[in-house]
Amino acid sequence: MPLPLVPLVGGLLSGIGTAAVSALGYFSAWSAKRIALVVAGVAAIAVAVGVFVSVVDSAISSVAVSMPDEIQTAFLFLPANIAACTTAIVTVHVARWVYSLHLKAIDIKVN
Repeated sequence: MPLPLVPLVGGLLSGIGTAAVSALGYFSAWSAKRIALVVAGVAAIAVAVGVFVSVVDSAISSVAVSMPDEIQTAFLFLPANIAACTTAIVTVHVARWVYSLHLKAIDIKVN
């Protein structure tokens, strides 16, 4: 008598396997979309920071050229890595801003 149960159990396991594969496919597609959105957001922030640093660097350079000779001498004492320093400062400010946005989003989801 146990022989008729074998096709039933085999069909049940096949159905469970198909459902699991379908669910796994759905969640992997969902996570891939989410990861793509996060990567696009990070890239957009990186471009914005790069443009901002470039603008600040060119503004400092243009100010240094149009200043009187006495003040231009002060610009000789600026470090050569002023662009890297500005980039680091702006990047930290943007990271803090993104962090605070995440905390606000978590707070909204929790409450």
